[in-house]
Amino acid sequence: MSVPMETPISFTNVGRSKWWQRGIFASQTGYVLLALVVLMIVMHFASPYFFTEGNMQNVAKNFSFIAIATLGITFVIITGGIDLSVGSMMCFSAMITSMVMVELSAPGSPFVHMAADGKTVVANVPGLILLISILAGLFTAFVVGLVNGFCIAMLGLSPFVTTLGMLSIVRGLAYVVSNGRGSFPGGPDAEYFYALTSGDVLGVPAPFIYLLILAAVMAVVLHHT
Repeated sequence: MSVPMETPISFTNVGRSKWWQRGIFASQTGYVLLALVVLMIVMHFASPYFFTEGNMQNVAKNFSFIAIATLGITFVIITGGIDLSVGSMMCFSAMITSMVMVELSAPGSPFVHMAADGKTVVANVPGLILLISILAGLFTAFVVGLVNGFCIAMLGLSPFVTTLGMLSIVRGLAYVVSNGRGSFPGGPDAEYFYALTSGDVLGVPAPFIYLLILAAVMAVVLHHT
C-alpha cells in the first residue's frame, strides 16, 4: 500500500512582518516617538509660540527633573519592584538642601563672615556651603532609600505597601521641618545653586544636560554590565 506524498509547504511568507512592524517600529519606542511628533505638529498649529527658543528651553528645563527621577525608578521597575515615594522624597531632599544652605549662611555661622559694610554675608570658602547642602540632600534621599530597601529586602514587606507608607512619612516630615512654609535657597552661595539648577550652557538648560549624561550612564549600565 502506497502512502501519498504530502504537498510541500512553503515558508516564504511565514514570520515575515509588515513594513510598519520593522525597524524602529518593531518596538513601542517607535510608536511613542510617532505620537510625540504628531503632538508637536498639533501644538505648532495650535500656538505660534510653541517652537520658539524660549518655550523650548522652558519645556526642556521643566521636564528634565521628572525625567531624571524616571531614570532612577526605571531600574526599580525593571527588577519587578515599585517605588511610590519618589516624588515626596525629591521634595523632602530639596527642602533639606535649601534649609541647610540658609542655616549655614546665617550670620554667626563658622562658614561665613560679615563684609566690611557690616551688612553683607560673605562665604569663607565660596561654594562650600552649596556642597554641604547638596550632600545633606543626597544623604537624606540615601537614608530614605536605605529604609525602603531594608523593609523590602530584609523584612520581606511588599514594595507597594512599604513605599506608599514612606510617601506619607516623608511628606509629613517635610511639613514638620518646614513648619508648613516654603523654603528657598539663600546666602552667598545661592547664585551658584541657581546657576547649577536653572542656568544654561550655550542656550541648553543645565538640567537637560544632566539628563543626557545620566541617560547615557544608564544606557551603559543596562547594556554593558
